[in-house]
Amino acid sequence: MALRRALGEVLVGQGFVLDRLRDSRTFAVLDEAREAFRSIDGLSMVDLPSAAGYAEATVWKVQAMMNVGRADEAAELGKESLAVSRR
Repeated sequence: MALRRALGEVLVGQGFVLDRLRDSRTFAVLDEAREAFRSIDGLSMVDLPSAAGYAEATVWKVQAMMNVGRADEAAELGKESLAVSRR
């Protein structure tokens, strides 16, 4: 669990930097981060740090989508992040 959480955190940071560089790998890296966090407990809220990490990775993916003009997709994904955060 700790290893997957650490991986997710590193990937969130990498995705953030890649987005700032407008690198095409941004989405894949942030998706990998989201999956690392989701794999801990399936977002069942047993492990709150993994849910928070998932929500953070999702927010950065939303930002990256907005940066490339994918506002409709970003809005839908933003709803997912909010739902996880609210739980």
